[in-house]
Amino acid sequence: MTSLIVDTPSFAPLDEPLKEKSSIRDALIYPLHKRLQELEGIKQVVFYSLLTLEKEHLPSIILKDELDSIELNGGAWKHSLDVELILYTLSQKERESLLLKVLDILKTNLIVDSLSISREKLESAELEVYALSLKLNLKYLSEAFNV
Repeated sequence: MTSLIVDTPSFAPLDEPLKEKSSIRDALIYPLHKRLQELEGIKQVVFYSLLTLEKEHLPSIILKDELDSIELNGGAWKHSLDVELILYTLSQKERESLLLKVLDILKTNLIVDSLSISREKLESAELEVYALSLKLNLKYLSEAFNV
């Protein structure tokens, strides 16, 4: 079995199952996680994880919410949440096809303030993996401080 290991910062226990929504932030992240899992062809979507990229588990997505900036905005709190989606596939064609599906989810379900995309190819002796990172900034308001 050929594999590559990708290490991502772990702010939550590895592969911890999603719990009940407890904040507005969670109300954005949980549905996004669910919609990504429903994409045809995606084998796993994980939060902040040490992910072993094995051929039989690809394509996969790592979902990370990285930074939540908060400021007072006329009696409400204005939040700016940085999120990164990292997509791993076995081919460039599959990567680009899944990118279009992910962008479709983002444009129909979330208020995305900014978006950047970077691509790379990861290689081992026997496995080529095509990675794509989407960094996006989500905006939302809440009446009380709630992250």
